[in-house]
Amino acid sequence: MLSLETLCSIAILPSYNYDAANRMTNVPLSDFLDTAKLTLLAADPNLKAFVEDFSQPKFANDPNAISGSGPYRMEVMNEQGAILVKKQNWWGDKVAEKYPMLAAYPKKLVYKVVKDDLTMENMVKNGELDLVGGVITPTKFLEMKENDSLAAKFNFLTLGYTQFNRWLINHRNPIIADVQVRRALTHIIDYDYFVNQVQRGMAVRIATPMPPNRPYYAKNLPLPDFNIAKAKEILAKAGWADTDGDGILDKVIDGKRQPLSFRVMAATSIKTNELFANSMKETARQAGIDLVIVSADLAVMSADTRSGNYDSALLGAAIFPGQVEYYQRFHSKSLSPAGDNRAGYINPKADSLIVAIRTEPDVAKRNELYLQVQQLFYEDLPEIPLFAPLQRVIISKKFVEGVESENRPGYYEHFARMKPE
Repeated sequence: MLSLETLCSIAILPSYNYDAANRMTNVPLSDFLDTAKLTLLAADPNLKAFVEDFSQPKFANDPNAISGSGPYRMEVMNEQGAILVKKQNWWGDKVAEKYPMLAAYPKKLVYKVVKDDLTMENMVKNGELDLVGGVITPTKFLEMKENDSLAAKFNFLTLGYTQFNRWLINHRNPIIADVQVRRALTHIIDYDYFVNQVQRGMAVRIATPMPPNRPYYAKNLPLPDFNIAKAKEILAKAGWADTDGDGILDKVIDGKRQPLSFRVMAATSIKTNELFANSMKETARQAGIDLVIVSADLAVMSADTRSGNYDSALLGAAIFPGQVEYYQRFHSKSLSPAGDNRAGYINPKADSLIVAIRTEPDVAKRNELYLQVQQLFYEDLPEIPLFAPLQRVIISKKFVEGVESENRPGYYEHFARMKPE
């Protein structure tokens, strides 16, 4: 069902730049789709030469060698940001009126990497930034929005749901492999604190790994409540008890008594993550659960969760603008590290529903399948869904309206054009 979206997201590269010797010109796409011809292609010295040329480092890091089919060429790229300059006589200008997405107004785009709120705020005040997306803490966003001088020059927008936050669980860990433990964990989270205080009301709770604004989101599933007593009750029924009086529950697993203790990886350099992780640690302790917070940056978290070197992690999940695809994250054939099923979740019924969703052309039937698989996820808890935050975007009022977008990062920079004087 994602064939069209996938095809449209494939970059079209200019052959004059990446295949100057025209080695691919006479090789039809159908040959790559014919398994009988793949062996011949792999041995073809012409294609081997193309692969060698195409793999040159300059095509990844040399602005003079990087070229796409879009309106801009790269002039500078480094750790501080990038500069793109519009190409002269770009072909899209001639058809932009017919195809509005091809419009490209700015002559130059300057991207700047900003690592903290205070620096970002100062750059906005000094006129160094016109469009701001990415991670802006809710507190700083509202503080700047309430600043009259800034509000006169900028629009402060909250847009769409392009991601959601989840508590990723490693099912290979025998302690949290038990669905009853995972169910108890859903009741040790102070949801109100996070939504209303940490996120300042700019997030909504979700019951399943699905954006709440999709028509097939299972909105009738009840949200777990913050209820320490209920968590204790569930754990007691599952055989957990504090036998040594240290305040932490324990249980014999595989012949060995183990405390209900495991690690939670979190990118605590981001203030909202730090507040949430500390809150979880405190409330979990009230239920007899010892959460060990492990601070790590997102690159390390991504690598460790993909390799299975973790117990649990607080991670966001970016959402594709089209239909929600569950195959990579929840199908048993997508177990990491080959796929993105980092939880190690395996359920044949879920596999069947996920495949059925991928191939069902009837919208009503597909939506019903979405509801069924969400019900299964709700019961199995392959991961614990938490919240869907709104995008927080700052856009200069000097631009004509229409720059904003519900897609990440919240704007289409190539649509930016100045209002007439």
